[in-house]
Amino acid sequence: MRSINYYIFSLLLIVSFVGTSQSLDQQHATIDKQLMIGLGSWAASNIIVGSIGWSSTDKTATTYFHEMNVLWNIVNMGLAVPGYLKARNFQSDLTLSESLEQQRKTERIYLINAYIDIGYLSSGLILSNIAKQKDANYDRLSGYGKSLLMQGSFLLLFDLSAYLIHKKNHGEFKSRLIHNLEINPSGLTIKWTIPYSTKTNHL
Repeated sequence: MRSINYYIFSLLLIVSFVGTSQSLDQQHATIDKQLMIGLGSWAASNIIVGSIGWSSTDKTATTYFHEMNVLWNIVNMGLAVPGYLKARNFQSDLTLSESLEQQRKTERIYLINAYIDIGYLSSGLILSNIAKQKDANYDRLSGYGKSLLMQGSFLLLFDLSAYLIHKKNHGEFKSRLIHNLEINPSGLTIKWTIPYSTKTNHL
């Protein structure tokens, strides 16, 4: 009898973990999709406004500011579109441990990107300071510098926000995972949640 209960317990435990893992993956994909929409919207607006400004000014610092914005955000758009499609077409085939590792990897990537963004901001400051020294390429350096400051600021805010959002999702997932297991006087309880209802199994 104990052997049967053990196998039933093991089966329910696996079902509970698999269901929670899929929930983590699905939430991960939803967050990524929303983030990529945000990045793509920023890129599209910069490309449109930058293209207009680039074509309507004549080799001034403003011209180069718009030029860098357009070029920079072509790259952003190249990241946002595939990222959105990947999240929209999400299909989970990961185990629980793989899902957790993927989550940690995503958090690390956004955190590393935030440090890189600080480098973009530093580069913008350097170019702006060089331009102030009345360099022969003042317009180009000034325009590019201001663009890097703006784009770097946005990306720093974006990557830090993405990191915090994913980290919060990770923390909430672990809390749900812990709450799936309960011990009470009647025995060991495994609990898992499905849409619009909660099932509790007692052994």
